[in-house]
Amino acid sequence: MLLLDEPTNGLDPAGIKEIRKLLFDLAKQHNKTILVSSHILSEVQQVANRIGI
Repeated sequence: MLLLDEPTNGLDPAGIKEIRKLLFDLAKQHNKTILVSSHILSEVQQVANRIGI
């Protein structure tokens, strides 16, 4: 399990894309559960398959 607090905060667009790819790879290829805390809902929608508020 991986717990992240605003993992894309302060990154440039290329860094954000790289973090998204890393999260998808960890979840799919390595079967990891990832919890992301963020106040940017549009970012959460792009990487999450479940959302809790």
